[in-house]
Amino acid sequence: MNRDDDNALWSRVTRSVTPMKDRSPVADPPAEPPRPAVTTRHWQPTRSTPRKAVARPLAPGVVDGLDRRQADRFRRGQLTIENHLDLHGFTQREAHAELQAFLARSQEQGHRVVLLITGKGQRGPLEERTGVLRRLVPEWLNEPSMRRRIVALAPARPQHGGDGAYYLYLKKLR
Repeated sequence: MNRDDDNALWSRVTRSVTPMKDRSPVADPPAEPPRPAVTTRHWQPTRSTPRKAVARPLAPGVVDGLDRRQADRFRRGQLTIENHLDLHGFTQREAHAELQAFLARSQEQGHRVVLLITGKGQRGPLEERTGVLRRLVPEWLNEPSMRRRIVALAPARPQHGGDGAYYLYLKKLR
C-alpha cells in the first residue's frame, strides 16, 4: 500500500462512522508534500578527518586499550611493575602535584605499568575507612592532564597493597 491508498482508505472509514454526541468529526489527515524521486547513487569513499576517540572515564577495571590477554595479566598483577609512588603522608595538594609529576616522569622514562599506593585510610566510626586520597585519586586520574597518559586502571592485588593501591597502565610517549 502506498500513501495515496492509505489516505483513500482513511477517508472511506471516516465517512462510514457516526460521530459521538458533542464531538466534531475527525478531519482527513493533511496531505504530505510530494517526495522527490529517488535516484540511485554508487557509493564512493569520502575523505574525512578521523574522529578522535573519546576516552571513557577511568574506573577500577577499565582496560579499553589492552587486548584480552594483556588486560587479564594487568588485572592480576602479573605484569612487571616498573615504578611506584606511595602517597602516604602527603596532603591533598601535595599528593595531586606529586601524582601529576610522577605520571609525566614515568611516561617520559618509558614505563608502562606503575603502582600507585594511596593507602587505605584511617579507621573511623563503625570501622569505616576514611581515606581521603583513596577516594580522590580516581577522580584526579580522570582529569584531562592525567587521563591522557593512562590506558587502564585496576585495583592492586593484596601483595601490592590491595584496596589501598592501583595498577596504572601508561600510554607510550610518541
